[in-house]
Amino acid sequence: MVLTPGQPTLFPDWAFAVFGLLAAILCSGLVGAAAIGLFGDGLDIRTAVAGQIGLWIGLIGSAALYAKARGMSLRNRVSLRFKPIDICWAALGPVLQVVFSLAYRPFTKPEEVERAAKDVADMAQGKVGLYLLLCVTTVIGAPLVEEIFFRGVLMRAVTGGTSPTTATRKRQYAAITLSAVVFSAVHPDPLLFPALAIFGAVCAVLATVFDRLGPSIWLHAGFNASTMVTMAFTVFRKN
Repeated sequence: MVLTPGQPTLFPDWAFAVFGLLAAILCSGLVGAAAIGLFGDGLDIRTAVAGQIGLWIGLIGSAALYAKARGMSLRNRVSLRFKPIDICWAALGPVLQVVFSLAYRPFTKPEEVERAAKDVADMAQGKVGLYLLLCVTTVIGAPLVEEIFFRGVLMRAVTGGTSPTTATRKRQYAAITLSAVVFSAVHPDPLLFPALAIFGAVCAVLATVFDRLGPSIWLHAGFNASTMVTMAFTVFRKN
């Protein structure tokens, strides 16, 4: 049965967002620790991917529970819809990468910006297969799961369960801001916090304007893809 507006529920919308974040952190730690025990090295792409998958288990699990608790499919609860034109937003990803790179240049040293790429290069050890594994999770898995949670569940936790598109202007601003800040905070790199917060806000605005996650998912995919392409030059430069 689909719940009607005003019908009492056992758990408020924000509870699923909080549960999702806590479950994601816990699952990421447990799965990551298991991967370290299996592969014997914390500096391994397989370990990093395992930790990422653990994070997704918590995020997508809470989203699925949220939809079920509201008597709806996940697709309808978080507006997980696509239109062919949505793919065009992927092209904005590389543009934002260039803008952020130029904005950071006056305030950071080149080695600080390249640190993440060098870390990935060390983990990949020049192996194409390991790098492709990271690419699949980063370009396909991350945009889908993270947009479902941050632009789906979390924004609705702020708007009181309604679509951000139909929420009041004040709640829209609050949902966009919180979604952007929390999204950036779960990526543990203080240097990238401002850029990721702005990126998260752009994704949140797209989800609000179009009332579906298609545009933000494609933007997220394009943004991550451009990152992986750039990193590839560092990963395989010496090979």
